[in-house]
Amino acid sequence: MDIHRCLTNPSFLASGDPLEIWSHLRRQDPVHWTASSLSFDGFWSLTRYDDLRRVYSDPKSFSSERNGVLLPTTADYEEIRAITSDLTK
Repeated sequence: MDIHRCLTNPSFLASGDPLEIWSHLRRQDPVHWTASSLSFDGFWSLTRYDDLRRVYSDPKSFSSERNGVLLPTTADYEEIRAITSDLTK
């Protein structure tokens, strides 16, 4: 399993089964950095509840304000953005 390729592949994120990846990360690397070869630096994947609570409860320490969270505006990313925005409704 190539975690980097799965986490940066819009098609996998839109239609694949990420449960195996999340389970692996939760066990082996619960706070995982994925470097990107796209037009942004990369991103963190947090897979444990307590880590997420810590980050969300301290926005001053854990902020993307300095670099932002801009993704490339390709059709694949627009599709993912649309799918994830529908999940929050």
